[in-house]
Amino acid sequence: MKKMNLIFVILILFLSACSTTKLENLDNERLPSSIASCDDLVSGFIQPSKKVSVAGSKSKKETAELFNQFQTDAKAFYSTSGFKNSNELIEKAKSKSALNALNLLQKEELEIAMAAPSKNRELIAEKGFSNFRESGHSEGATGSREIVESDYAGMDINDYEKLDPALKPKYAYVAPKQGSGLKEPEGVASYGDDKFIFDLEKIRDQITFTVGDSLNRHYLYHGLTSESHKADSWDQRFMPWNFRELAAPAIAESVEKSKKLGIEMDTFVMTADEFNAEYPPQAAKHFITMTTAPNDQTPVKWAPMEIGVNPPSDWSQYKIPWGSSLDYIEIQIWDRINLDAVKAFEYTKTPPTGKFLAELKRRGIKIIDGRKK
Repeated sequence: MKKMNLIFVILILFLSACSTTKLENLDNERLPSSIASCDDLVSGFIQPSKKVSVAGSKSKKETAELFNQFQTDAKAFYSTSGFKNSNELIEKAKSKSALNALNLLQKEELEIAMAAPSKNRELIAEKGFSNFRESGHSEGATGSREIVESDYAGMDINDYEKLDPALKPKYAYVAPKQGSGLKEPEGVASYGDDKFIFDLEKIRDQITFTVGDSLNRHYLYHGLTSESHKADSWDQRFMPWNFRELAAPAIAESVEKSKKLGIEMDTFVMTADEFNAEYPPQAAKHFITMTTAPNDQTPVKWAPMEIGVNPPSDWSQYKIPWGSSLDYIEIQIWDRINLDAVKAFEYTKTPPTGKFLAELKRRGIKIIDGRKK
């Protein structure tokens, strides 16, 4: 009993110290790497924390360093968009189309979502969200992912390969809010029948974006490569979320014309001969054929991969050199992340059951039946 009383007294003294000590005054180097504050340590003694930290202090430090560099690079590359800075882009928006797209992004009238196959539910509940390096599989292409990501991150491939695999991106997308009247981008349908909707406030400091699928865009311009390529435009870098206004000119047409939160993929029909007569040879890589043709005289459907080629006239100077044959704004979520960051779960085929359902309920995650959409 005396021993228990002594432990209790020590714990009370420790709690008192925590309540009066600022985090920056803690000698965190003396704490285990998984403990970043008094709160984390105390929660281990008393009860599970309501907001579980899924990243150790070392991982958080690496992520912070990466994002500091991303911020610096974004500012340096901003002028390649055709605008000197965000103020100029925002001030130019006068038309209804431009203002709608800009407000959608600035006011965050959207969701950050991840599509995943239902077979992964229990794994996600147990271990959180993972990239292909951690899980050993991917619903999309992997190929030369290390090269591609290091290029977008502006890092030497050797340095990038040394990063903790768990720190590297997990891929999501910008989705419309329920009741917004906007449709989902078409390109996400193949990634899975489940949809995890994140609480943006919990992840905003660890997300970047590209206009279009990053791997797809890199492949279209560099092919399946094992060589690094230096970016020469903003759209060839992972852009921090606070620069999201740069995506507005790319989605404006689709939001207005197709009521889709994505990128408009315009198509037209002409023969290969007509195409070659109108466009120079080097332009071919900017287009894809949507149908096959037996010869050059047969009309085929062509789709320009130039995304944002039809921005509102307010933004006529907008530049986005790389295209994409996928129509979503891709989100990269860096560092560890689990169900604690999820606010809603939507299923389109099989309702959640068992341990997975219990985990959703335990965390207060809203469950949405998407089968009737």
